[in-house]
Amino acid sequence: MRNGRLGGSGTISVTVEFQVNGVVFRFEEPLHMKSSAIKIGPIPVGQRWTPVMEHTDVGDAVVVCFDPANPRNAAMRDNVGGITVE
Repeated sequence: MRNGRLGGSGTISVTVEFQVNGVVFRFEEPLHMKSSAIKIGPIPVGQRWTPVMEHTDVGDAVVVCFDPANPRNAAMRDNVGGITVE
């Protein structure tokens, strides 16, 4: 992962860089988020949003799935489920 950027609506997008046969490709993808309740005792008082992916810091390695016939068609494998906050 190269960088993260916070969009105007709170969306966090990351830029991913990968190589295929020595050619560098980059794409930007919003991180999917999961929600967990913030509670005071048994009473929910808010939500905590965290990325569904464990490692989202600059320089972290991610698994990229891509079309061998068109490597520009790529996505992060583990960025699934949850929702994209927009």
